[in-house]
Amino acid sequence: MENLMHKIIDDDFEDLLKDLQSSLMIRSVYDESLVSVEHPFGPEISEALEGFLKCAEKLGFMTANISNYAGYAEMGSGEKLVGILAHLDVVPEGETTAWTVPPYSGRVVDGRLYGRGSLDDKGPAFSVLYAMKALRDSGFKLECRIRLIVGLDEESGGRCIARYLETEEIPGSSFSQLQFRYQHLHYCQQPMHIIIETDLTTDTTDEQQQLWL
Repeated sequence: MENLMHKIIDDDFEDLLKDLQSSLMIRSVYDESLVSVEHPFGPEISEALEGFLKCAEKLGFMTANISNYAGYAEMGSGEKLVGILAHLDVVPEGETTAWTVPPYSGRVVDGRLYGRGSLDDKGPAFSVLYAMKALRDSGFKLECRIRLIVGLDEESGGRCIARYLETEEIPGSSFSQLQFRYQHLHYCQQPMHIIIETDLTTDTTDEQQQLWL
């Protein structure tokens, strides 16, 4: 099963890279002057969510946009819900002249992907999305639902998760991929492998879960 998942991940790597690069090119920084009812954190942050959800739909997942506060992609079936938390907003890039690679280029240089959000947190969000695809395509039988919840205000107040908790189903157990160790996202020289170790057929509260990129 693990070897099959690795093959699926390797086969999907170029698609993952392209989808992530498209998101990295969006300057999803909170700007109070651009806030509106339709775009509570600004139009570019809403654009980042729209792109992520379109990617998830392309991969065959059920999706939801929670009034541009947050969104999610879900797989599996059953009453039990496991949540994975990520976010698509980024901190300001600062002085652009200090960047050796433009912060919103999503450019690969010497086998490394550069861009604001590549590590925190768009890279992990898209990696988890493709890990979910690999889990599904491997034929692994889940006895629960997995919901990847992406917030849009993690860097400037956390109103996204507050809004989610007001109206959406709360997972019985959840975790953030930022709890895990991960290193740089490599391009060709070292293909990315994602390994999730847990028993998703039982209560995951006390399970050790690990993710490596």
